[in-house]
Amino acid sequence: MALHLQVEKLRGLDNYKAWSMTVRSYLETEDLWAVVEHGPDGSEEDGHKDRRAKFIILCLTDTKICQFMAIIRTSRDLWGYLKKQHSMIRKSDKDSKMTLVLTVEKLMGSENYKGWSMTLEAYLEMEEIWEVVEKGPDSSDEDFHRDRRAKFIICCLVETKLFKIMPNLRTSNDVWFYLKAKYSGEGN
Repeated sequence: MALHLQVEKLRGLDNYKAWSMTVRSYLETEDLWAVVEHGPDGSEEDGHKDRRAKFIILCLTDTKICQFMAIIRTSRDLWGYLKKQHSMIRKSDKDSKMTLVLTVEKLMGSENYKGWSMTLEAYLEMEEIWEVVEKGPDSSDEDFHRDRRAKFIICCLVETKLFKIMPNLRTSNDVWFYLKAKYSGEGN
């Protein structure tokens, strides 16, 4: 039997307090809060927990807010940033709910590239396949399979109209950097 929890996405000042209490509680039940509170200790296990926590926080944050968090690397820094940005006077909380099904919005173009890429990068880090996207696969079978998986995930999260105009790219690295050059506004 699946348990579906209703968690509202962070929209801004109006729901930060309720959101932060709910997400903190969820992270505690997943044994991830310690890494958010204290930062990763450098171990592989803590690194994995940090990537999972960051992904969960990003998925439960509106993409309009995510686009301002491009340089944040750890879940602790992300949580601290959100806390600092939303520690002002809060408006009353509203009743809109978000099911705790961690989803990544499809890339629609330049308008949502930054939030999309940050959330997807966090997910790929959590799945321990970001490195093959960032650096490209080596000649090992393991990297070949990681690359195919990463390319599949990225392509599934690109809006169909954009996917249709993409050239036939061989690796996840090729796809990632093509999309970055085309939609980030950075031109590289």
